[in-house]
Amino acid sequence: MGLVPAPSHPPPYEATSTVAATTSSSSSSSAAAVPFAQQQQTPPSQGHTPQGHQLLAPTTYQHPSLQPAAAQQTPHGTQAQPRSVKRPRPVKSCTECRKRKLKCDRLCPCSQCQKSNRGCRYAADNDSNHNLSDASDEEGTDAGSTARPTKRLATDMRNGGSMGTPGQQQVTAAQTLPILEQLVTRMERIEKHLLGSNSPETTSNHTGGSARGPPEIAPATARGLSIKQGGYRTRIYGPSSPRVMLNLFQEAQDFMRHHNKDPEMREVFASFKKLHKLMRTEFTKSMMPISVFVDSMMPVRKRMVDILPPKPVCDRLVRGYLDNHETLYRIIHAPSFMAQYNAYWDGTLQLEAFLPKLLAILALASRYETKSRGLGRERSEGAHLPTACALVRLWLNNLQGKILAEIDTLQVEVLWFAIVRSSREHPRDGWAQLGTIVRMALGMGLHRDPSEFGSRITPFNGEIRRRLWATIINLDIYVSNDCDMPSTLHEECMTTKPPRNLDDAEIYPEMAELPPSRPFDQVTDNHAQAYAATTLSLRRRAVSLIARLDSVRDWSEILDVAGQLEKHLEHVDYILPRYRPTPDSRKARRWRCRGLLDAHIRTILMNLYRPFVLGSPSAPPQAVRAYLRHSLQMVLGIEELDPSMPEYEEVADLCHSGNKSAAMQAALSLCYYIRAQMRDAQSDPAAMAVQQALSAAPDPSDLDPTAPQLIQSVERVIGFLVQNIKCGDTKDIICLSLVLESVRTPEPRPDEMAHGLRVVLDQCLRAANCSLERLATAQPASSSSQQQAYPAANAYPASGNLMGSLADEDGWMFWDGWGD
Repeated sequence: MGLVPAPSHPPPYEATSTVAATTSSSSSSSAAAVPFAQQQQTPPSQGHTPQGHQLLAPTTYQHPSLQPAAAQQTPHGTQAQPRSVKRPRPVKSCTECRKRKLKCDRLCPCSQCQKSNRGCRYAADNDSNHNLSDASDEEGTDAGSTARPTKRLATDMRNGGSMGTPGQQQVTAAQTLPILEQLVTRMERIEKHLLGSNSPETTSNHTGGSARGPPEIAPATARGLSIKQGGYRTRIYGPSSPRVMLNLFQEAQDFMRHHNKDPEMREVFASFKKLHKLMRTEFTKSMMPISVFVDSMMPVRKRMVDILPPKPVCDRLVRGYLDNHETLYRIIHAPSFMAQYNAYWDGTLQLEAFLPKLLAILALASRYETKSRGLGRERSEGAHLPTACALVRLWLNNLQGKILAEIDTLQVEVLWFAIVRSSREHPRDGWAQLGTIVRMALGMGLHRDPSEFGSRITPFNGEIRRRLWATIINLDIYVSNDCDMPSTLHEECMTTKPPRNLDDAEIYPEMAELPPSRPFDQVTDNHAQAYAATTLSLRRRAVSLIARLDSVRDWSEILDVAGQLEKHLEHVDYILPRYRPTPDSRKARRWRCRGLLDAHIRTILMNLYRPFVLGSPSAPPQAVRAYLRHSLQMVLGIEELDPSMPEYEEVADLCHSGNKSAAMQAALSLCYYIRAQMRDAQSDPAAMAVQQALSAAPDPSDLDPTAPQLIQSVERVIGFLVQNIKCGDTKDIICLSLVLESVRTPEPRPDEMAHGLRVVLDQCLRAANCSLERLATAQPASSSSQQQAYPAANAYPASGNLMGSLADEDGWMFWDGWGD
């Protein structure tokens, strides 16, 4: 991917003495004793050794009477003035950071070189020109000339080399370090050699094992590129994409490619193709805006007023949005919005951006809190989502001047993105638009903390900016990870502090000072977002690691980041217990808070493990077990949905739109573990590695499921996708079903796989309320009519033909057309 690979030598060890290491260890122990609720403002550690505990090298001073005559007299016989000689400090930063005067985290490669795609290297230990710090170079010629032979002398003594001529020995003998300092120097060298490449903190503390060799990644299971028309149209897929993960299952892949050879299977795939086209045609037709509002020549605001539901309906939808949607993604301040809402219905509000903001909120609430899911055209039920989204986008496209830099405008942009994200078929939908929102926020300076600008930004507006910025960062990391794409943001340019754990009623425009943040064990309106903001730095580091997986040369960094993410998941279980008794009216909000927060951390963990664990026989056992545990937990989140809950359909719909990709990845991963238990380990090295990892002494938190239990979990995911087949999951269902059939037995047979696929087809037909006779008579819309489904308002730009060439009626181009 054009990234410079990491150098093979380990980075220099950061501590300057064993005293420094002891101080750092004691500080870490004392910090661990602090209750978690009191650590909410402490950002996660980025390095292996806290820089605040490094000790400076002591200054060496000799009394004039103890100095040799050559050092006390000048060539003219005059007495030389005694001076203290500062011991040169060892260089710990890489060469590139020293040259550019950047702050180096002293990893290998360091974060600065990774972000700039530079080759990160450190000066050699015996290189006297580069092994002195900049401070020692500034001491002057005499001090420098005195210090450098001392360093070379210590190096020669450690290497067992000669001490030089007898005359040189007489000059350098007085510059020899004391015995204790020589021992300290030797200990530093030993610690650097041992800890630089295999630190116990990164390989044992968090995961309970040791890594075996460098990570191995098979190119076919790391990424894939869909190429059409000789490279004129391309699309890349990451390691968590079902299209890429299918390469782990050769039998299922071969069955898909050669299904045309069997007449019976050709008929089954043809039925799936017709069903998919029928579902896509109905979905496209349902997402068409009402043309009388979109194509009208009336002002946009007048058209927005015309599609607003009556006030009682608006009251219900606004209340539902504030109760259930303002959890992890905080976009508006509830008391301020309600004051504007009441003023609007009283006819006293003149704010330009309030009407599109209100319409966007009503559309998003209608998506989950109405029976028609926002697609009904009756105003008595709610807002028509496609029309509202088109009008809001049209209003945003027509903005010019200062209003583009207002917080209200940015809030409308984020609300519009949330609507698009919740109502599109593919995870990639909206990812490009999110980049525009990120750059808009950067242009408004939200990435800089309001405290940098003094009293010109009020405390209330400063906290609103922090909340909105945290929402945008969360969306950028989550959507980028979901799409297997790199994040837009870079950490070095951001100084905004995390938002505080406060209720909305505790902050108001007239306040002079913000109250202190509450502990995380106290639930507030901003509870989920305040904690999620403390994990942003670590999640950005994990996403960066996933983006440069080709250059990873050591398991230690992977296990270190994964171990810290594991601790955050434990904190989520503490602040949002999974089985806390909750009234039925609050279950949906609690699921949103816990489900979204857990998914934001767990999906990154899964994507961090996936390319290194599946298909690699050299993965550490603790990583193999951890990936199985997280895959099971992701599937468990779907199994825990309670159909008796009053808002079950709403929560299930939200779970499908937000966690479908992660659930699909988890189910395919469980199939990999099923195959490893079914196959003969002697003939399959990958299966042997999995069996050995699972049979090793597991952690107390590890699960030990059997193959039948894993099969049942995968079947539940298939059933979950089948229930939502109208959202365009046909190809994912085919892929997962065939992979499951290919791993049920040690030696899968084509006829058994075909039978399993026919059973799934019957389930899909029942879920879609369709029959084979209807499929035979259905006439799917042409490509041109699909392109006209979304009007020129640009709210839903056409995403192309999912099925590839519509003219190819003899066979279904399942592989080439997947995801287009």
